[in-house]
Amino acid sequence: MITRTIPVVLLLGLVGCTGTAPAEPVAPLDASGALGTARQLLDAFNAHDPEAMAALVDESFELYYITDGRSELSAGGREDLRTQMTEYFSSRPTVHSVIEGSIDGPRFVAFRERAGSRTETGERSASSLAVYEIVNDKVLRAWYYPAEASRGQ
Repeated sequence: MITRTIPVVLLLGLVGCTGTAPAEPVAPLDASGALGTARQLLDAFNAHDPEAMAALVDESFELYYITDGRSELSAGGREDLRTQMTEYFSSRPTVHSVIEGSIDGPRFVAFRERAGSRTETGERSASSLAVYEIVNDKVLRAWYYPAEASRGQ
């Protein structure tokens, strides 16, 4: 089990990022293929349902964050993801996420994801590029690149 607690969905850059409410999804609402699996995982995230999230990833799921050209394993396995997300949701009850654009393939899907949360001072959000590898309708691996505030912020 990986001891560093980092959530499955972006959320790296939320601290200190300000912005407006997340944009509406731009990608087609197709529920099949790699994008469909990614959307199901995002729906489970927005429902704050670690059990549903765990059911959508492979037993050997791996989550990586890419920083300065290097990847770091953040979650190793379905149970690690479930544990991290349970803790994450209990400490961030308003967190939510949306896919703003995507490129879908049979095995890989890439998308820009905007994650945000409501605070006493308003909505905070940041977006990140994500790539998911889907095998047998389960997320096998996920890579997240550094979070960015919207242009013009």
